[in-house]
Amino acid sequence: METLFMGNYTTPPSVWDFSTSWIPPQFATGCLIDNYTMPNPYTVICVIRNNVSWQNIAPSYGRQLVASDIVAHYNRMLGLGGSPIDQYYVGNGSWTPLLSVVASNQSGTTAGTVTFNWKQGTSPISILTVMQAAGADNSINNPDAVAAYTSSSQPALSNWHNAIGTGPFILTDFVDGSSITYVANPHYWGTDQR
Repeated sequence: METLFMGNYTTPPSVWDFSTSWIPPQFATGCLIDNYTMPNPYTVICVIRNNVSWQNIAPSYGRQLVASDIVAHYNRMLGLGGSPIDQYYVGNGSWTPLLSVVASNQSGTTAGTVTFNWKQGTSPISILTVMQAAGADNSINNPDAVAAYTSSSQPALSNWHNAIGTGPFILTDFVDGSSITYVANPHYWGTDQR
């Protein structure tokens, strides 16, 4: 699973060595987004990359990642937009000031934009720190898999066979406490930053 932001690994290690999972905003760059703007201190507008596809696994079959996928993820994780909060989400209170996540400008040729609206008075540096952090809350889940493999009696994506991401590797085997096996994703969008 990939995130909206990632570390800008072209940063010299003498400046920031990425030895912790926390990424200061000045050392973050877009992963699933091309760029972002903050038209005011509590609104973040993220432009989703057009060249990102979900892994070619049912039920997504390699379709393009779009803005509504991002909205579905955050609504599910945080209980926004009328969605019940995911019972397995163990985030911290950092997301509490988030009011809404809205998709727009999505078409057949454009992945679209996602607007994050935060409570007025929330520090812009706090907002960026939360949005750019590594972790499950920012690791975008595939909404097709959520719809296909969850129910009220089984609300979590707990079976590793149903893991679908946008990343460079596809999970092919998992033995709890022993091993994880991946194969390269032949349709991966990214390149080495260096």
